[in-house]
Amino acid sequence: DVAVHFPGPGKELFSFAGTAGPLATGNTEATPVNGKLSLQEVSLAGVNSVDAGIIPANTDASVSGDANIASANGVIACKGNLTLSNAVVRGAKVSYPIDAQYDLSLQPTTDQIRISAASIKMGPTAVSISGMMNSGVTPAAINARLQTNNASLTELARLASLFGIASNPNDQIKGSISADLTATGTVNAPDVTGSVSANAIQAQDISLTNVHANCNMKDGIVNVSPLSAGIFGGQANGSLTLDTKAAHPPCSLKLDLTGVDT
Repeated sequence: DVAVHFPGPGKELFSFAGTAGPLATGNTEATPVNGKLSLQEVSLAGVNSVDAGIIPANTDASVSGDANIASANGVIACKGNLTLSNAVVRGAKVSYPIDAQYDLSLQPTTDQIRISAASIKMGPTAVSISGMMNSGVTPAAINARLQTNNASLTELARLASLFGIASNPNDQIKGSISADLTATGTVNAPDVTGSVSANAIQAQDISLTNVHANCNMKDGIVNVSPLSAGIFGGQANGSLTLDTKAAHPPCSLKLDLTGVDT
């Protein structure tokens, strides 16, 4: 049994209870370990005061969760849950807890992580993730699948702004979106393919219904085709291309309109 108390206003307890052994001669990473990790109201600011710089500036949260750890033949399996309360990201407070459930394995010798299943719930928005990440190469490589069902566009835009992705507060986009996306390549410039759909989207004075689109992104170029949606009592079908590499991204839109009320 091992327990560590961090500085902070909560319980601030990190603990581990379990067994290790028999010790592997010449390769400590191959030593079997079985046990349970527990976090009770550990503040990120408290962790940062012990190891300065490990947490980004103006970021804090109270972290609680449990995880079962088991290792064999150099592979570490980890399954558990995590809750971040009173989170502050880049100086902005998140008004709801962030909950995560995960089942993953880590191979330390190759720095590969396999995510069998993971889900992240942020207020009304839930995202499921599966796949692999290889941090043994630079930049890190990924092969992951992301799915979400009826995620709030308003909340997604707010979360994007919290994590430094620019958004215009005058762009009032309402509605919910479902997506099934696959990302491959490097984490800083992944290739993304998949599909998105929405029953209704309200963007200022424009209302879209029954939206369906296939999309892909490669080398920073986003292609959405085919794209279909109901608009002003009629139907729009076409494609959209967006170059995200430019400071002011150029957009090309081609639509065929049928029965639209002008």
